[in-house]
Amino acid sequence: MVERNRKHVKKFSNDTHIRCWKRYAVRPPGGAEKPELTHQQYCHYDKTHGDYLYTVDWIDFLVEK
Repeated sequence: MVERNRKHVKKFSNDTHIRCWKRYAVRPPGGAEKPELTHQQYCHYDKTHGDYLYTVDWIDFLVEK
């Protein structure tokens, strides 16, 4: 949490995460024909649940940035 205009807000939000994976091309956009085409070091597609799992390497990468 950080303080902005006397309000506490999340410094890293879901919106921030979306912007990051798009900027660094970690995974394809939603609805992609081949959702499994991810940057495997950072992200894996979970076919069973139809969503993405992010790795500890991804977290470390973001912290460094």
